[in-house]
Amino acid sequence: MTLDLERVVRQVTARLGTKPTVGAFHSMSARTAMKHAVELGFPWAALLLFDPPNVPPPGHRAHEIMNVFEHRLAEWAMRRPDHFQDPSELARQYAEARAHVTWVPGAHALMARAVLQQDEGDGWRLSCPRELEASIYLQAMTLNLWPPGDAYGGPVKLIAADPDAPGAPGPAFANKALAEDLGYAYAAIPGTGHLLQIQKPAECRRAMLAFLDEHGIRY
Repeated sequence: MTLDLERVVRQVTARLGTKPTVGAFHSMSARTAMKHAVELGFPWAALLLFDPPNVPPPGHRAHEIMNVFEHRLAEWAMRRPDHFQDPSELARQYAEARAHVTWVPGAHALMARAVLQQDEGDGWRLSCPRELEASIYLQAMTLNLWPPGDAYGGPVKLIAADPDAPGAPGPAFANKALAEDLGYAYAAIPGTGHLLQIQKPAECRRAMLAFLDEHGIRY
């Protein structure tokens, strides 16, 4: 994923020229952007990381929380249905899940359409096979990705789930710990979980634009 991101950055620059560019990434893509920046260089005017599910080193106060989180996700991925008659079937499943009731109107249908592709036969299937999705969650436990805030070469902000919300997911605690321990700009969006942008998009946008304003980045 890190090498894929590098190819995207290079191709965008080749086609559009060198211009100020803001990176905004969520979850596994945010984790990818972190690894990309600290290992391959920082191409951004600013980097916004929405709730990256990073795992601290063993012995850290948030390590076991993330271990449980990632293994539960892997188990969920392996159990999820992978074929549907059409995206509306998956959208209904999203809408009926208690964890997804706080998504903004229309998000269930958009999410379903985003993660499915038409099968060669009848119906629709997950674009990312569930076995691959599960393996990505488990790989988080071996990445050793816990860099200090000054390791990037440019301005970085964590915009995270609310660690004080009932049933807060593991990344909410991991990101608070990362910010406290290693000097990140940080904001938690009250009342949100891991999919914060489709729970409170306006609040996420304000947190992002406030950071750009702080660094004089025009948008």
